[in-house]
Amino acid sequence: MIRATVFLAFLSCTLPLEARCQSTAEDRAALFDYILSKTMEREAFSPAKNHALGLDVEEAMLRYRDEFIAADTPQKLYYALARLSNARKDRHLSLTFVDGGIKLSDTSGADQGNYPVPGSPIPHAPIRFATDYGTAGQYFVFVSDVAQDIARHTTGAAPEVGDRLIAVNGRLFADYVEQIEPYHRYSSVNGLWWQIAMWIPQKTFLFPPHF
Repeated sequence: MIRATVFLAFLSCTLPLEARCQSTAEDRAALFDYILSKTMEREAFSPAKNHALGLDVEEAMLRYRDEFIAADTPQKLYYALARLSNARKDRHLSLTFVDGGIKLSDTSGADQGNYPVPGSPIPHAPIRFATDYGTAGQYFVFVSDVAQDIARHTTGAAPEVGDRLIAVNGRLFADYVEQIEPYHRYSSVNGLWWQIAMWIPQKTFLFPPHF
């Protein structure tokens, strides 16, 4: 957690939020290389976890280098940092905002330490989902609960408990999972799928606005 906080402080992206970050592509390239170098020096790698996930940490982080260097707005840089940090596949790592660092126009909704619970004031759609783990490699998400007035919030047939989720905001579900996976912090495939089901109906700035 400490390393992630330090990294966010290196580059300052200040208001107005439409403005470009106060850094050059060369600055961001140097920062990326520093993060990668220090991660490889200091990371407490878990061979068992990496084997289970088929993970090469250095290779996974390098996949985001071009995007990171091109991230010339606060929003782009924040989410590039999120993908880079999450590439290590460690549920315990997180990004933290610091004074003088990156600012986002909207940080409403749940953060990484705040899970949805009954009675929470965090905006939540009138529906909940869960993951079916019955067949390895063929997990899927289904409706686990709905509000009593769910029909008022839907068009066409109202969803029912047990219905399988096939699309999210117009994206086929398989495409949605592939696109949102880099923004999740997880250490196991089962953990990822638990998080996917939990976060879909909840408002959070952890994922880019187009989700």
